Amino acid sequence: MPKFIPYQSPPAYLARKFRFIKQLRSLYFKYNKLDSELMIAASDPRPKRSPFFLGGLNPILAMKKDFVDTFKPYKANYYILRDLTQPVRGVGNFVRGLFNIVAAPLIFLGNTVRYALKTIPRGDFREFGRLMLTNLVKTGGGFLDGVTSVIRGVTQVIATPATWFIKMPLRLLITAIKGKPTVCQNVEKRVEKLETLIQKDDKTLEDTIAIDREMLSIEGKAFKAWKRGQEIGVDTDAIADTFQGCPTFTEKRLNTQACARLTRSLLKDERFDGGFGQTTHRDYLYEPQDSADKRQSALACLSLFKKKRIDVSEKLQRESKETDSLLERAQV
Repeated sequence: MPKFIPYQSPPAYLARKFRFIKQLRSLYFKYNKLDSELMIAASDPRPKRSPFFLGGLNPILAMKKDFVDTFKPYKANYYILRDLTQPVRGVGNFVRGLFNIVAAPLIFLGNTVRYALKTIPRGDFREFGRLMLTNLVKTGGGFLDGVTSVIRGVTQVIATPATWFIKMPLRLLITAIKGKPTVCQNVEKRVEKLETLIQKDDKTLEDTIAIDREMLSIEGKAFKAWKRGQEIGVDTDAIADTFQGCPTFTEKRLNTQACARLTRSLLKDERFDGGFGQTTHRDYLYEPQDSADKRQSALACLSLFKKKRIDVSEKLQRESKETDSLLERAQV
């Protein structure tokens, strides 16, 4: 499902600050979904504030996907179970929404005090203003996430009869006719578009970032589907081995200001950006890096998701040739 990324919900923020919340959240994602981790991995590396606010609309996008999936076959038994437990999921989204509505303003107040103590004593009002703007955007996104999650939770509970008696029978019928799709079939169009973009000459920074994000997204989608019991259509070990050596098309390096601050910190033996030698996205420049070797390697990675289709085609061709040979012998 397309989402606004990167987006950090209030529970995700608290998980970074409190160990026990992080452990509970990690346990949930281990057995339920990997979307949060995928969103971080496949996010735009450049510092942008808008996705942190627009991310509050992700529950609305999920509602749209729920409707679109009504006319698609089930990919695995996991999704059948998910439809069966829709009222439970609806209550969970409702509670999550209420939590975000309350937590977002509290996090905003806590961060305001923290940023003030961090920047005002040293007279860095410009940094304080930048941090507060980001704080305000993230708070707005968290509050919006809460409202839309409440809406989604309520609609899930109300629509449960329609899901059980209309959506599920319809999807089961479509699945019986078409069969359960593999991941290779699901990402076929995405792979074709990505191949076209990889082979494009004179790539812009937007192009290379899009390639890197989509490569990570497709790899993550394959393993998420595998954990949920969906047939991938290709060996998972082959995906892991091949994508591990897959190149990136975007190069990042420290900008001039960050290099200067880091040098001063090292000379004075001071902390740099929250930790000795640590940097943030704001300290980097991003440039497109394209080459024939990178294209060939990336296309080889994507070819894994076409292997199933190629093998089947080759098998049909062989069977056709064998049939023709037998007919020729019979005529003789």
